[in-house]
Amino acid sequence: MLQFLQIIMSIITLALLVPQTTKLNLLLRKFYESGVFANYSEAKRVLKRLTWGTIFLFFIVTYFAARS
Repeated sequence: MLQFLQIIMSIITLALLVPQTTKLNLLLRKFYESGVFANYSEAKRVLKRLTWGTIFLFFIVTYFAARS
């Protein structure tokens, strides 16, 4: 079960990281254009926290999968 969760977390992490480049951040533009966020900086802050959160969650799942 943990290996399946590890695979899912790796796919989510890749899906968040790949569209984010230094010159053009397509995912940030989609977040902002969705209308959910009040302004661009709020969308950027949420995307940054979501990205780092999924990275750390992936590491935690990987750690527990390696221990079992």
